[in-house]
Amino acid sequence: WSFLMRGEAVSCSLRPRLGPPAGSTQPKPGLGARQPFFSSHRGPRRTKSMLLTRARMLQIEQETFSRGIPADVLMETIGAKLARFVSQFFPRPGLVVCYAGKGRNAGDALVAARHLAVLGWRVLVRSPFSRDDFAALTRDKFDALHSSLLPGPFRPSTPQDGPLVQLDALVGLGAQG
Repeated sequence: WSFLMRGEAVSCSLRPRLGPPAGSTQPKPGLGARQPFFSSHRGPRRTKSMLLTRARMLQIEQETFSRGIPADVLMETIGAKLARFVSQFFPRPGLVVCYAGKGRNAGDALVAARHLAVLGWRVLVRSPFSRDDFAALTRDKFDALHSSLLPGPFRPSTPQDGPLVQLDALVGLGAQG
């Protein structure tokens, strides 16, 4: 995950932890045990995030599903956590622009946008894809948001009242090419 807040780029990983390192006797935490890793940089890059390869992230996601956690529950949990994360930085609502691909990463962002809308945020959704191109679960999350896709480039026509947050969910683990 990454998003832009008033010129400061923030990356955030909210996928659940699978548990302690191999050989540890500690019990595995549940879905809610994950705290977000994030990095924030302004000027010279300061990295505090955990880096994972695409293959490792796919493995973690598959292990999460094999533990019986459905994709819908995972998406709702991640989206709610992302909305809380944004709210911690910006307690006063503003405008959130969600740049959505067509897979589960977009679904996570759409859930976050739905939660932010309940908190009073204005929500705009941008995507190079039509609603019909979205994966089924992502389409359900888009429909639950009660928004529409904006055609053309985003150009605010009036001064913003409150913060502007951009959620980048264009490319996820399933991206190819």
